[in-house]
Amino acid sequence: MVENINNRSKVFLEIDERVRRIQINSSQYPVIDIEMLEDLVQAIANVLSLQEGATIISSTSNELFTLGFDASCQRIREQDYFRDIISVTSTLGSLLSNSRELFVTVVSGTCLGIGLEIALLSDYTYCTRGTMFGFPDILFGMPFLAIDPTRKIYGTQLQKTVTSGDLFGEETARRLGIISGIVDDPGAVMAMIPDINSFLNHRYKGLAAIGQGNYHAMLPLLYDPGRIRLKQLEEHRTSLSGRNR
Repeated sequence: MVENINNRSKVFLEIDERVRRIQINSSQYPVIDIEMLEDLVQAIANVLSLQEGATIISSTSNELFTLGFDASCQRIREQDYFRDIISVTSTLGSLLSNSRELFVTVVSGTCLGIGLEIALLSDYTYCTRGTMFGFPDILFGMPFLAIDPTRKIYGTQLQKTVTSGDLFGEETARRLGIISGIVDDPGAVMAMIPDINSFLNHRYKGLAAIGQGNYHAMLPLLYDPGRIRLKQLEEHRTSLSGRNR
């Protein structure tokens, strides 16, 4: 049975014994807004209330995971609204980092911005061929939302690549350790996890999972969301989505 989280049709949860599937509705929503984040947090919380198992995070589209956080809403420039976003995203990061659940993210097409952060926080990430990764948001004033970019990956090639804002493909993502493998069929990823217990006992909790630090507490105080160049970011994303069709 598929649960429509909060009846908003933005995030769906399906539970099959010890395997759970969380899908974000990227077919209808190419970007992730605060409601989708809230629903994603709720879906993860629902999963964590169950017996330990494995959860797959994916999208409803085989052509797009996400283009990043919704920057079309002018309210993102308001400090109070920005604090709300950080509150939700820090909760998301904490849940993925500290849980005993095994989280496997499967991405296709485009995995940018907050989507890349989810991939970095997951235990394992797989992608289909031709998937494009990156955090171009940073070039337009959008900060990291779910991870602390100064921790864990600081000073590494991964940190340099991600914070550059450049886009890169699956081979670079594999070399940097972002993905565990490339799959032809996103729906068949569970065949690559034959023994859930062995994965539970040998987890590393993602590349960005250790140490949230004071990043989320300080970000609303030190960061001015008014510097986010919304129009330019949306235009850039439009060009990327057109290129990826």
